[in-house]
Amino acid sequence: MDWESVKYWGKVVLAIAPWIGSVFYFHTWAYNKYPKYYFAIVRLFSKWRDTKWNVTANYWVEDISNTYTQIENELRYRYPSNYRRTVNMVNKKVYECGNYMLMVVDEADLTTDGNIPVTFKIQQMNVTLNSAEAYLRDLRELFHSLELCIRPRRRSYHMDVNFPTKQNPFFGLMIQRLGPDKIKHFECVFPINTLISRPEDSVASSITTHENLRVFKDKITINEGSFDVLERVATKSLLLR
Repeated sequence: MDWESVKYWGKVVLAIAPWIGSVFYFHTWAYNKYPKYYFAIVRLFSKWRDTKWNVTANYWVEDISNTYTQIENELRYRYPSNYRRTVNMVNKKVYECGNYMLMVVDEADLTTDGNIPVTFKIQQMNVTLNSAEAYLRDLRELFHSLELCIRPRRRSYHMDVNFPTKQNPFFGLMIQRLGPDKIKHFECVFPINTLISRPEDSVASSITTHENLRVFKDKITINEGSFDVLERVATKSLLLR
């Protein structure tokens, strides 16, 4: 490269350097100040949304005698090519169904008031960005069908979304200036009513008034009385919509 070329490119660099600096300054300022801009940038780098889910449904039923038969009939219908009961104890069953390992536990032996708790647990689900909506839809349809079968007196749902790589975008938004290594414990609570509107019947069906989204350092937790609402909150949280 001759001296004239060096001088030319030197002038080009000097001319655009202030613009590059301005763009970088604006990006840093907006990234730290405006959540919408922050999440727009996060959406461009979606690897953090490789997550592990734990989902729990709690139903209260009057009579347990026919409940497991109803559950198994529904699971066979929904997952005809991938259904198997792997544990068959009196108060505990485990089923392979679809992409899940579903554990069902009841407390009939400990209940005296006619409201028997039945707990459904699906744990360690590996979910990516591309599969999140499909998993949420399938879970909603599954729990809707179970509700119709066993007709619980009350119900509640709980969902943990764990971020194995520790890249929780909500945690990053709130403490990015401090540095994650300086935070030993972090918890922030959002009432679900402030995030989305809820149907009135979901309030009546829930077992608690503490229906919220909790943000921790490496996970988010959603508690709701309606899986429809839980799905909407999870979609908003995971897909940043």
